[in-house]
Amino acid sequence: MPAWLVGIITVVVLGGALFGLYKFVGGRGSTSTASTTATKPLDPAASKNPYSKYLEVVGVRLFENEAKKSVVRFTVINHSPAEVSGLELQVVLNTVDAKPDAEPVSVIAAKVGSVPANGSKEFEAILNTKMKIYELPDWQFLKTQFVVTAPN
Repeated sequence: MPAWLVGIITVVVLGGALFGLYKFVGGRGSTSTASTTATKPLDPAASKNPYSKYLEVVGVRLFENEAKKSVVRFTVINHSPAEVSGLELQVVLNTVDAKPDAEPVSVIAAKVGSVPANGSKEFEAILNTKMKIYELPDWQFLKTQFVVTAPN
């Protein structure tokens, strides 16, 4: 057999092996399922709360605390000229490319409290998911949707 043919066959076999390994490892991470909380995620478009148009949830950060629990931290921004008191949100974390019927990464019931006029407040909660911190998508691949549950 010529040397060039042996080189091509070697590259094809190694490439196939690497591709198979990639599919095996990549497939395992994508098939793990996230848990949902006891409450079903609400449809953010269905929110009729007047505060919804003045609020924004940004700056999602995922990390592990000292107790080895996955934690989410995000910032709630109030764009209105009035303080919002007793604010409670249901925040749905999903991947950017998730299909509409896909299970969310997590659903968080956030009792934020008061957010000052034209101000912001950070919120932190334990992430309700079966995934380990290293299995969760990076912050740039997450999107947030929320529904204002209080005040009405």
